[in-house]
Amino acid sequence: MLFYVHIPFCRRRCLYCAFHSVALGSKAVPDGFIETLVREIAFWGEHKDLFAGQVSTAASDVAGDIANDTVSSIFFGGGTPSLLAPSDIDLILKTIARYFKVAKDAEISMEANPDSLSSRDMVRDLALCGINRISLGVQSMDDTELAMLGRLHNAAQVYAACEAVYAAGIPSLNLDLMWGLPGQTVQGWRSTLQKALSLEPDHLSAYSLTLEEGTPISNMVAQNELVMPDEDTQENIYLEGASLLEQAGLMHYEISNYARPGHECRHNLGYWQQQPYLGVGPSAVSTAGNRRFTSPPDHDVWEKAVLEGKLPYYCETLSKREQLQELIMLRLRTAEGLPFSAYAKACDRSFGDDFGSLLHALEDAGYTKSDAEHVALTGSGMLVSNDIMARFFAILDELSL
Repeated sequence: MLFYVHIPFCRRRCLYCAFHSVALGSKAVPDGFIETLVREIAFWGEHKDLFAGQVSTAASDVAGDIANDTVSSIFFGGGTPSLLAPSDIDLILKTIARYFKVAKDAEISMEANPDSLSSRDMVRDLALCGINRISLGVQSMDDTELAMLGRLHNAAQVYAACEAVYAAGIPSLNLDLMWGLPGQTVQGWRSTLQKALSLEPDHLSAYSLTLEEGTPISNMVAQNELVMPDEDTQENIYLEGASLLEQAGLMHYEISNYARPGHECRHNLGYWQQQPYLGVGPSAVSTAGNRRFTSPPDHDVWEKAVLEGKLPYYCETLSKREQLQELIMLRLRTAEGLPFSAYAKACDRSFGDDFGSLLHALEDAGYTKSDAEHVALTGSGMLVSNDIMARFFAILDELSL
């Protein structure tokens, strides 16, 4: 089982961000947040039966339920979890361990921003709490691009934060980067990657900028204050960046993720393989088999629901079609691709019979590769994965399930 802890606080919202987060400015994390979070963890620990039962294996060959409760991965996401004091992180981890069985070799990750990891003592204390993987929100190694994105840190702080992580002995470091930024060139992206690689991370995530409606950066593009790279430039940025990272020894194991052997993010792999996961905190999502729970995105509503014991806040049962959509979408994100046996197990149908014509067309176009057991996207296919998924879903909608 995977365990996700959502910390919805930031010093300032970035100009591209559409996630649930609360900008604190110079204020501290609100009083009572940690206490409420701990109570929510305790609630799920005492009510595992809510997750058990009615759990279908239809969408997963690794399906299970939370009653089995061995936690293989804990991920602190946000927001900016590194705004919490190490003592808060320690309390949360001890509470999880009190109510759930945590594997001795569990991956325990925390997202952090470079400006919040300035203290070596703090990073050392995080390591002592059990954090063994840091995911650093770098986004760019160019100060002009960082300012355009509304980031609070500069490139120099990235170097300092990485030094603190290494000095603390934390064994795994991921750098989050963003490509396809307004005005970005292939040369500029290569420069950011080369600077990031000089820091010797064992994992690197490279996400394309998504213009979310209503965000400041989306409005600036709409008003022609910023200009996005054209389609050809974006394609070259993605493909040349992937080539550079693979040449540096980082395996391209998922659309946006690269890792040295043995350093793939176990938590995210669990999502893509549809392992059951429990999420706590405002807006967090939990899923086991065909059941999904969603926490309130509003902080006050979430706090009230937890304190009054009115959980789960929202529960839905995924239809067979929804489960198959997720199976196709999530497995095809990975370099391993979709095992035909997983599809057959999910619906007792043949993937080749259902999607054969599309598979031939995609392979002829150079977007997929397949053998007798799997189909996977090529690098070019990963670049247009959303369109490819839509074509699979359109056929899925026509099937009698």
